[in-house]
Amino acid sequence: MSDSETKEYRKKPVVIRAYQTKAVTIIKTLEGDMRADPGDWIITGVKGERYPCKPDIFAATYEDAALRPHTTERMNDVKERDSRNEQEVPRDNRGDR
Repeated sequence: MSDSETKEYRKKPVVIRAYQTKAVTIIKTLEGDMRADPGDWIITGVKGERYPCKPDIFAATYEDAALRPHTTERMNDVKERDSRNEQEVPRDNRGDR
């Protein structure tokens, strides 16, 4: 396949679980045993698969799932703010008579 036949693809937004390891860790992956160094992220994927990820790749690829997409605002903060700003509208003013 030549470069002219390739297309661009975007990774689907999926939520994974991950933690940063503090010690050298051997991870059993689908491809065999892999080493994770201190500071590497250990990711558990959508099908339960586990694999290590270097911190720079992790930072470029993932963001905190609690953050509102494309912002640094946490979703719980948004919900709390919105609930404080909600006002109950009297039934007569709703337009659903």
